[in-house]
Amino acid sequence: MEPAKINSTIWSTFIQRPETLYQTRAIRFRDENKQQFLKALGFKDRMNILEVGCGPGAFCHAMERWLPHSRISGLDRDSVLIKYASEKSELLGSKCNFIIGDATNLQFPDNTFDATTSHTVIEHVETTRFLSEQYRGLKPGGIFTVLSVRTGISLNYDPWKNNTDEEKTLMQKVEPYFKAADQKYDVAKYAINETELPQKMTAAGFQDISIHFLVITAIPDSADVNPVLAKTIIEGSRQIALDAVEIAQAIATGVLSDAEIERLKWLINTRFDQRIRLYETGQKIWDVSASVIMVARGIK
Repeated sequence: MEPAKINSTIWSTFIQRPETLYQTRAIRFRDENKQQFLKALGFKDRMNILEVGCGPGAFCHAMERWLPHSRISGLDRDSVLIKYASEKSELLGSKCNFIIGDATNLQFPDNTFDATTSHTVIEHVETTRFLSEQYRGLKPGGIFTVLSVRTGISLNYDPWKNNTDEEKTLMQKVEPYFKAADQKYDVAKYAINETELPQKMTAAGFQDISIHFLVITAIPDSADVNPVLAKTIIEGSRQIALDAVEIAQAIATGVLSDAEIERLKWLINTRFDQRIRLYETGQKIWDVSASVIMVARGIK
C-alpha cells in the first residue's frame, strides 16, 4: 500500500484527470439539481463551509452559485487538483478558497466551520479519523454531510460494435494494471454500506442523523436536455475514455505499443464523432446514465 501524502499527485496521475473530473462533476452539480441537493444538505446561505476532498473544485463552485453569501473552502491532498481548482476559480471570478491538506488531519482550529461536506471521499480514507476530524472542525450545531455514489445505470446502444470490440480487446491488456493501481492507492478501500455509515456517524458524536437518496441523470437524447448540455455529456464520456488511455500509459508503461495507443485514440474519437453527428441530425440512440447519490447528514 502506498501511504497517503500531502501535496501528492497520485489521484490526478493514476486515477482521474482534473479537467474530466471537473466536467463530469459540473454535470452532476448543474443548477437544475440545486434544490434537491440543498434540501438534502440542509445548508443555508451565509455559512462558512468546507468541502473535504474537493478535487478540481466543481462542487465548491456549485455551492458558491447556490449560496452566494457563504464562504466556501475546498481541501484536497492532490496538488494538481488544487492548482486546477484555483485556476478555474480565477477564470470564473470565484472567491472559493482552495487548500492542500489531509482529510484525516485538518489544519483548522476546533469549531471553525458552520458546515463540512464531501463527495465520493469517505470510501477512500480511514473512516473514524475522517469523521472525528470534521466533528472537531465544526462549530456546535454545525452540519456534517457525506455524499457518496451508491449505484447507477449506464446503458449504451452500440451501433459501432466492431470498433468497440477492438477497443475492449486493447483495453483488456491493461485492465489488471488498473485494478492493481486501485489497490495500491487505496481506492474504495474503506467503503462502508448504507447502514454502517449512520452508525459510524453516531459513534463519532453526530446527532439528528438523516439519510437522503438523490437520482441524478445524464441523458443526452431526453427532450428536456438542451443541446449544450447534451453535447457536454457526450464529450464528457469521450474524455473519460481518452483519459483511460493516458492513465494506462502511466500505470502500464510499455504494455500497449505506440501504434496501439494511437489506434485506441482513433477508435474512441471516431466513435464519439459519430455520436455527435447522430445527435445533431436528430437520431436518438438513448444512451442512459443515472447515479443514485446517498447524502448522510448529521449535527454536531
